[in-house]
Amino acid sequence: MAPGPELNDTTLRLTAPDSQLRLLAEAIPQMVYTADAQGNLIYANKRWYEYTGSNYDQTRNLHWLRSVHPDDAETTRLTWQRSVQTGEIYEISHRLRRADDVFRWHLTRALPLKNASGEITSWFGTSTDIEDQRQASERMKVLLESSVQERTEALEIARDEAVRASALKSQFVQNISHEIRTPMSGILGMSELLSDMDLPPEAREMSNHILIAAGTLMGIVNDLLDFSKLEANKVPVQKSKFSLSELMENAILSVSSIVTKKSLNLEVDVQKDLPDGLVGDEKKIRQVLVNLLNNAAKFTESGDIKVVVKEQARTGDWYSVRFEITDQGIGISEEILPKLFEPFVQADGSITRRYGGTGLGLSICRKLVTVMSGEIGVESKSGSGSTFWFMLPLEASK
Repeated sequence: MAPGPELNDTTLRLTAPDSQLRLLAEAIPQMVYTADAQGNLIYANKRWYEYTGSNYDQTRNLHWLRSVHPDDAETTRLTWQRSVQTGEIYEISHRLRRADDVFRWHLTRALPLKNASGEITSWFGTSTDIEDQRQASERMKVLLESSVQERTEALEIARDEAVRASALKSQFVQNISHEIRTPMSGILGMSELLSDMDLPPEAREMSNHILIAAGTLMGIVNDLLDFSKLEANKVPVQKSKFSLSELMENAILSVSSIVTKKSLNLEVDVQKDLPDGLVGDEKKIRQVLVNLLNNAAKFTESGDIKVVVKEQARTGDWYSVRFEITDQGIGISEEILPKLFEPFVQADGSITRRYGGTGLGLSICRKLVTVMSGEIGVESKSGSGSTFWFMLPLEASK
């Protein structure tokens, strides 16, 4: 730093407002100054003169603005002028020229001193060097921005990889499902033909086992294919007019075989004042309904299965239709309920061994209902049966 102007006790003594302030001002590392009501310099401590390289005459009468960086000068002048006019505390961050012509950032504050009438009589101010803090802050900002950028890029890469992996998985499942479905259709067809032939009892029993096993495997393949399509968002909603009574009749017919075989009592209750003609995706509604009915029949050894269809809410021609399927089956434990609609979830390992299945059926139902802007849920207790329900917004057909 270049040597500052020559200072002597006489200059300090003449310019300082009192000796106590002068002693305090000379003891602290900040630059300290006082000014009159208009902002003309009255006093500056030794630190000011050492830093700026200016003398008292060069600094007084607002010439201290010459020490402010040219890019900050106008803002500094206007801020100071506004504080003088309003009597508010003056505060600004700006760059001040050092004696060696290096600019460093400072935080400058000035407090207005007022008389009993509230008029400003003078100002008391300080300038604190904040260059190091700003540089540290800038470095930290750069590091944070760099870290955020790197993290963002890593997340984008991970997202792209996840999307690509999901697409590949869906494509693989669809391809393998197609490859399995083609020969399975042949096996099912030949098994049905074989079962219709006049066979010895032992051969007929084996033929029926083949038919049942092939049907089960086809159901698993269908679940995997449906799940992969839903995961890839390749299942659009296709709305059309349909008959509610026909929908229920076809759904019940699809589970009649297992219901009859297990001697279950299936009761259907459709609210009488519900319109029979509705607009919606009939195929998806039937798929959800059949899946839930199959589950009810599969997990109920004896007793009743009740299907209720009713109006939950109505707005004009739009109905919120609630479908409920209640069974007297094995029920579901409270621990499993929150995650029951997640993929590949079964109540416990013994369920898969005893009843089979992929654990995808309820997940598929949830996705189908969600695609149709509906809701799905379950109420159940272990050993006390279950009530599965779903609600869909459906418009009455005209």
